[in-house]
Amino acid sequence: MSLEKYHKMGEILDRFLRPNTFPVAYKLIKDESEIPQKALRPLKNYKTRLLICQCLHLTKTTGRTHALLTEDNYCLEGSCAHGWAEKPPYMLDGTAIYPRLVPDLEIAKKFEQD
Repeated sequence: MSLEKYHKMGEILDRFLRPNTFPVAYKLIKDESEIPQKALRPLKNYKTRLLICQCLHLTKTTGRTHALLTEDNYCLEGSCAHGWAEKPPYMLDGTAIYPRLVPDLEIAKKFEQD
């Protein structure tokens, strides 16, 4: 499907649904040269690092394009989930997500090791 067709579909959905936020597309890049010139970078433009979820929230509420590289990101769990960083030992034992996200330590440990 062409990009123009996606744009047209987006206009139709916007007209009928009137969402409160902008739609967000998420792309993993291999090279920095793939970043659009208009994209905002947290460290460069905001002088701070952001969590991945904060960057996505900014994108969907402002409609601006953001690019988040390892140096822009402040979230180790998100970096590990995306394969940008290796999990440190304290994450592999499950204590990083137990009991905050997973109520059982053994399940948390298994989750982190998978």
